[in-house]
Amino acid sequence: MATINATDKYGIVADFKVSSGQIDEFIGGARGHFVRQHDGREPGAQFAAILMPSEAEPDVCSFFEQWGTKEDYDAHSAPNENLKFFLDNFGGLLAEPPSIRQGTMQHWFRQGSTGTKYGIIVKFNIAEGKMDDFVALACAHFDRQHDGREANANMATILQPAAEEDANTVYFFEQWESQADYEAHSAPNENLQVFLDTVPTLVAGPPEIRPGNMPHWQKESEAEAGAQRT
Repeated sequence: MATINATDKYGIVADFKVSSGQIDEFIGGARGHFVRQHDGREPGAQFAAILMPSEAEPDVCSFFEQWGTKEDYDAHSAPNENLKFFLDNFGGLLAEPPSIRQGTMQHWFRQGSTGTKYGIIVKFNIAEGKMDDFVALACAHFDRQHDGREANANMATILQPAAEEDANTVYFFEQWESQADYEAHSAPNENLQVFLDTVPTLVAGPPEIRPGNMPHWQKESEAEAGAQRT
């Protein structure tokens, strides 16, 4: 089986509550924003995905975005011209300020391409003193998830937010080619069962799991590197 080593990145998870009836316009603006973000004007931009609204929360969506370094993200969020255009033209559609968590990332990339995928964003509250054990468990889980046993597992990321109030919070971003691929994983398969058997001893409560369709934009050089590895 192929070995995919995690790499260090930097990025954000951003949650948006959009005013009633405005979600399609907001997501349309986001699509254009991410096309520009990955057209070469931001050399450090690696990928971005939109977790689409659910039936239960039709006015809520989330962005998961990744850059090579914190400096790349800082240049983006200054804001640069592209982000300023998005905020000026679509920020007024929000019902409330967004929740944005930034921080370091460990990223597993097996394969990927721009297009519509399926995946999850998961939020964990880690039990006091258990962070190192939790991260070790998660890293082993993602090593296995991307070694070839899940042919259509594209990528996964562990985000540890930088803010002091989030010291015990961890986010996962996980992506597959299709909903059927995710459902085979979450049945659970053998690898996920190993994770589930141990994780309750390391967390302060059940995780928040949000699955859904994901429009995805990928830096081409990263996609080419993944293709060469597989």
